[in-house]
Amino acid sequence: MSERLLFVLSGLLQHSRFGDYSHLELAQWIAVFGYSIKWEFPQVKELAIRYIVAFEMDTIERIVLYRDTRLPKKYLLPLYMQIASREELLNLEESKRLGFDTLVCIHQARERLRSQVPINNRLLSPVRTDLKRTEVINIVASTFNISLTDASFDSGNTTLSSPNNYHLVNFGFVGSDSNA
Repeated sequence: MSERLLFVLSGLLQHSRFGDYSHLELAQWIAVFGYSIKWEFPQVKELAIRYIVAFEMDTIERIVLYRDTRLPKKYLLPLYMQIASREELLNLEESKRLGFDTLVCIHQARERLRSQVPINNRLLSPVRTDLKRTEVINIVASTFNISLTDASFDSGNTTLSSPNNYHLVNFGFVGSDSNA
């Protein structure tokens, strides 16, 4: 590994043009990138980035790699845009790989892309107005893998009761124990 790194570095320092280093593997380019930052070689850093971004990998893997190796954030933006605008939801494995902070930001972006956000309060994420209460209950229950057979649904369609006596009332939680 160190021999190839020295080969790349020596080639860069001796020649005004970059050679073809496509035979190096991703792990080697990541090491080159790390050393280029440590030793302050901006040209080597740019070369390493050029080769790293050329490797084929899925979007989630690429986000994690770029974030963990501290590639400039400008390389993350198109990846975040791709994930936030895709139709498929992130699955559990993808979510774990991304980590909590990135996951929250992606979900916020997804919500903002899918509903009208009030201009005066960017922290709001309005619920679609065309959804019926039963649709909201079904969406939330399926998102959290809650079986509606384990919960009782009153005929007035205003309360969803669960075995622990918490009720969904007007989309707010009302607890029946002393802590609520």
